[in-house]
Amino acid sequence: MLCKKSGTPLPDGATSCPDCGASAVRSAALQPSKVKPVLMAIAGCLVVILVVISILSVLYNNPEPIAKKYVKAWFKGNINACLQCSVLNKKVLEERFQDQAEKSDMSLEEYYEKAGKDAEYDIVTRDLNDLVKAESKRQKENMKSLYGNYRVSVKVSDAKKMTKNNLKKLRGSIKKAYKKYITISEIKEAYEINVKYEIKGTSEKKEGIKKVTVLKYGMTWRVSPFNLEDSANADTDSINRDLDETEEDTKEDGLDEYERTDDYDAVK
Repeated sequence: MLCKKSGTPLPDGATSCPDCGASAVRSAALQPSKVKPVLMAIAGCLVVILVVISILSVLYNNPEPIAKKYVKAWFKGNINACLQCSVLNKKVLEERFQDQAEKSDMSLEEYYEKAGKDAEYDIVTRDLNDLVKAESKRQKENMKSLYGNYRVSVKVSDAKKMTKNNLKKLRGSIKKAYKKYITISEIKEAYEINVKYEIKGTSEKKEGIKKVTVLKYGMTWRVSPFNLEDSANADTDSINRDLDETEEDTKEDGLDEYERTDDYDAVK
């Protein structure tokens, strides 16, 4: 190695030039052996950040994954996963149950227990988790009685963005039934998605289409409590009456309840 100032050859390990006395120690920031790893680490971090941004961008702008997850969870009897996909999540339902308990002049625990008895669950239900477990168990048993051991596959066959006029109607329906629990202004857009499902069981096989309306609620996609055709009479009482009238049919096929209920009624 040569001295940068005088050009004098420097002996191994020298810290200064024997000719002019200039320092022979390189600044750490200038040493190639240290600069290269730092640059590679920075480049690696940038690549990771770009990949994460790309993935989040795809998920944020794509309502289809949440629709598929919701339908599959329903047929698998995973009501907890259904609630995670829905705008009517556990927090919303707990608030609603609390209000209904107060209107009925009951404690919240008493109301949960009554809800479980009304639904004829085989366990005592003292909170929302108990109701979710009981409904999940019932759905799994219904499906198993129809199909034995079964597998469910889903894929989106069609997805259409809802027009502004139809979105306005849907928002009005949701506001009418859930204005206390859902911030209507956070509903930015909606898609009507047809999810094709296939159930393969040991005793039977079935294919069909489930229509799911997915909302962009704030920064996330969530399943709507109503489809567009429900908007003409989307008050809760009418939905509950429809459910009561079709309860026996639901028990027979184990499937149609999905088309007639929202998540609140699924665990009621």
